[in-house]
Amino acid sequence: MAVSHLVRSAALEGFSDLLVELSADPEPLLLQARINPRFLEDPDHFISYRAVIRLLELAARETNCPHLGLLLSRKQGVSMLGAVGLYVQQALMSEAPWRPWPVTSTCMLREPGWR
Repeated sequence: MAVSHLVRSAALEGFSDLLVELSADPEPLLLQARINPRFLEDPDHFISYRAVIRLLELAARETNCPHLGLLLSRKQGVSMLGAVGLYVQQALMSEAPWRPWPVTSTCMLREPGWR
C-alpha cells in the first residue's frame, strides 16, 4: 500500500489572495489540482502534498510567474507551521537557558510584511 504524505492546508495560506493579485482565478486551479477550495478555510485540514505541488505548478504556469512560490512565502508567517511554529517562536523569544545563541533583531522567523 502506498504511503500518502499530507500537509496542513495552512501551507497554502495567502494562495487565493496572491492569485487574485496576479489576475488569476484560484478556484479552477484548486479544482484541477484536486483540492476542494473549502479546505483552505481550515488551516488544520490535511491535504496531499502532491496536490499542493501540482497546484503551485499549475498556478505558476497560469500566471506566467515562475517565482510564485517565493511570492506566496511572503504572504505567510510562522503561524502557518501550526503548533510547531508557535513553539519555535516562543522558544526564540523566551530566555530559555538551553538556547545556544542570542536572539537578535535579525531573527529569521518573522511575520508577513516585515522587510
